[in-house]
Amino acid sequence: MPGIYPGHFRVTSNGTASAHGEAGATGAHGPEADKARVQVAIQAKQRDLNAKKAELDGVRVTQRDAQRRIAVLDSRRHDAMTRPARKDEAARDLLKVQDELDTAWRDKVHADDRVSTLELEVASLESDRLRYERQLAQLARERSGLDPAFRSAAVY
Repeated sequence: MPGIYPGHFRVTSNGTASAHGEAGATGAHGPEADKARVQVAIQAKQRDLNAKKAELDGVRVTQRDAQRRIAVLDSRRHDAMTRPARKDEAARDLLKVQDELDTAWRDKVHADDRVSTLELEVASLESDRLRYERQLAQLARERSGLDPAFRSAAVY
């Protein structure tokens, strides 16, 4: 990152935007530039948020599929356990179904973990986006307090 110079904008380690410039400066390094940068940051967060939500939807579909598969395999396991004839064949079927059931449960648990992780990431991105919007509003308030054109318009 380049050094800080008048009008330079950056996001600090705690996630807040800071502008280093002269109060009321205009042009590429003034409040309008700060506002534009924060708007770009908001748009980027919104894109990230939309991507995470789409990923979360996909993982939820996987999770539902795993739950359906578990129900089917539980039914097949029960059928294999209650089959009176051909004990050896039933035992093999039972082992096969049990292996598939274990895999399905593992997939479901993995999907549950992924859903939880993605929900946390979505919440974090939404929080970041809201913080940037608050910073944008703050920059607009600062600009209206510093710009004589805005001050005179507010008087009327």
